[in-house]
Amino acid sequence: MAQRGDITVVDLGDDENRMSPHVLAEFHRVLEGLEAGTGPRALVTVGGGKIWSNGLDLDYLDDHPSQFFPYLASVHVLLARVIELGCPTVAAVTGHAFGAGALLSLCHDVTVMRADRGFWCLPEVDLVMDLTAGEHALVAAKLSPATANLAVTTGHRFPAEQALAAGIVHEVCPPDRVVDRALEIAAQRAPKAVGSLAGLKRGMYGHVADALRRDAADGLDEASDL
Repeated sequence: MAQRGDITVVDLGDDENRMSPHVLAEFHRVLEGLEAGTGPRALVTVGGGKIWSNGLDLDYLDDHPSQFFPYLASVHVLLARVIELGCPTVAAVTGHAFGAGALLSLCHDVTVMRADRGFWCLPEVDLVMDLTAGEHALVAAKLSPATANLAVTTGHRFPAEQALAAGIVHEVCPPDRVVDRALEIAAQRAPKAVGSLAGLKRGMYGHVADALRRDAADGLDEASDL
């Protein structure tokens, strides 16, 4: 995590950038500070290497099967907190965004994607996995029906220009401009963190955040019954 004036920058890493327990814990800690803030502020989420985020940390889950439900609960709560965060949020997608990583990008107000390399993809159909109710609500809230249908039912890999045309991302930039452009947008929007932004986001996406938190609670309830 780094601070650039009013902007808090979360770095997902420089390899596959999966949502490891450490990354999740650090992200949640940052969100606590932003939620408690009262002045101008913004969040920018970056990632190094050729991958912005490859989603769930499957190696961790393989090694810690008893943590499956608590881990997924933490991911769902993270998505809920980001989508209704009461300050501007910008995802600087400098590489691939897959699975839960793609969902995380959708939770941001603005997504800037690298033009020359990287795909945005929901691969669950190819992995024989389902999306949870909250994840379905997120996709439906952020994407057009046609784009959601293509993404969810085929696992289509959207390169940057296709993702822009489909409304998945909001801007496409050369690789050396993605992070700078995200920071510019965040700086422009940071003053809007003061006042009614939290309520406005809650009005638009509260049903998504609530569904994601129900997924988290249901998973923990199921774990307690095992």
